[in-house]
Amino acid sequence: MEKWLFRELYDEVLLQSEQHMLRLCSLYRDKISHLHIKALNNGVQDQDAFIQLVRRCLLTSNETEEWYYIHSIIQDLTQRRIDKESDSFFSDHEIIADAWLAQLKISGSLSSLPNIKATNEAFFHLSQAQSYSKFHMLSHKLLNRGIIPQLEQLSRVLSRKGTIDDNRHVLELIVKIDPKNHKAHRFLGETLEKLMGRGNEEAMSHYQMAYNLNHSKATGRTLLTRI
Repeated sequence: MEKWLFRELYDEVLLQSEQHMLRLCSLYRDKISHLHIKALNNGVQDQDAFIQLVRRCLLTSNETEEWYYIHSIIQDLTQRRIDKESDSFFSDHEIIADAWLAQLKISGSLSSLPNIKATNEAFFHLSQAQSYSKFHMLSHKLLNRGIIPQLEQLSRVLSRKGTIDDNRHVLELIVKIDPKNHKAHRFLGETLEKLMGRGNEEAMSHYQMAYNLNHSKATGRTLLTRI
């Protein structure tokens, strides 16, 4: 019954812009900030699309209307309508990422909990959008260090694919979050040389950093062994 009612609503009642808005909202991992409404409306090219979903009770809000929610059943049924290999899937994630990034610009203290959430949500959606060139817009100090293994795996995948520039952005984020990661510095040096040519000054600085960090680590192990 739920599937039938949803199909009737989605196919027969909602406008295309409202269908698109519902797909966008279903991609959120958590509640939707009222600060995102304008960006989402712009994304579907309909300034009434978001409020129309609220009027149809497909989205609900808290008492202050600062946060909006999509019911898990509606979210699941909507996500089944999404082709995860389509261009729109990637562009929709980028729309959401941009909304989170814009929220950072109007928030207060850099290290506030809302900014930490916004940064990590922006990272998630940029990753889903495969929009790695925007990683530099993230404040690395607000990112959870637990994402480093994910970034390292992503770097390996991009390296195998030969997408050098994308890999550069990923490696640059790794060394910002973990500046003592000697392997990431070395791989970044190699990547920069592929892009800029052998002997590139920036690449050399990362090679030097990798050497210094690895040498310091090896020296520390030697001292511990002697003790």
